[in-house]
Amino acid sequence: MRVNALEQSLFRVLQQLEKARGRIPLILAFGGNQGPRQQALAFARGHLARLFGPLEFGPVMETEPWGPVPQDRYLNTVMLGWTLRSPWEVLFWLKKLERQAGRQPGKRWGPRVLDLDLVFYGTLRMQTPHLTLPHPRYHERDFVLRPLLALLQRLGYLKDLRR
Repeated sequence: MRVNALEQSLFRVLQQLEKARGRIPLILAFGGNQGPRQQALAFARGHLARLFGPLEFGPVMETEPWGPVPQDRYLNTVMLGWTLRSPWEVLFWLKKLERQAGRQPGKRWGPRVLDLDLVFYGTLRMQTPHLTLPHPRYHERDFVLRPLLALLQRLGYLKDLRR
């Protein structure tokens, strides 16, 4: 499926979800490869549930790192949550949670305790120096697409992606 066709299909699902819930659906990708990785995911899940719950999660995957920096393997997953907050507020909370988990500034695509990416904010499209929606590289990342498609299949939305 081409990126455009995939994105259009995902947008149809996100529109259905927003209509059903009356809140904006969020798709977040998150993971980490430093320290106790399972603990970092559990930390994120707990805090994200308070901010954007109720949540649904895709399966956790162990994956090779992305980019040119040599580092350990990641544990990654995706999450479906809900919000009435602005995309900027969502981004603020994600960055705050990364810092609380112990993430330090470092090399792009370098190792990290926790990485939280806003992949979709409903069907919003925007491009600024600090935030691009949908995430500009989600379709290149198996560690985003595989758990996302598994989550949507479990929730009964995969058939909507095939139209």
